[in-house]
Amino acid sequence: MKELLKNKLINDLSYSAASASITAEDLSKIQFIDLKNALKNWIQTNTQTLITTGDYSTESLMDNYHMTYPAALIFLNWLRVDPTAAISVLKMRM
Repeated sequence: MKELLKNKLINDLSYSAASASITAEDLSKIQFIDLKNALKNWIQTNTQTLITTGDYSTESLMDNYHMTYPAALIFLNWLRVDPTAAISVLKMRM
C-alpha cells in the first residue's frame, strides 16, 4: 500500500521521492474510517471526497492553505487527534 501511495504521489502530484515516502507513511497511519475511506477512494478513482472537521475541510485546506488532497487528509487526522497543536501550526503558516 505504501509503495502504491508513494508512486501516486510522485506521478500524480509531483512529490519528490523523499516527500512521497514520508507522506505515504503518514497516510498509512490515518486513524479514522471516513478519512481512510476517502484515501482509498482517491487512490482508486482520483475522487476527492469532501471531509469536514470543525471549521476545516479538505476543500478549505486545499484552497486556503495550498495543501494537496493527501496533505489535507493527514491534517484532518492530526486535527482530530491533537487539535491544539494542529491549529497552532496551521496559524503559523498564515
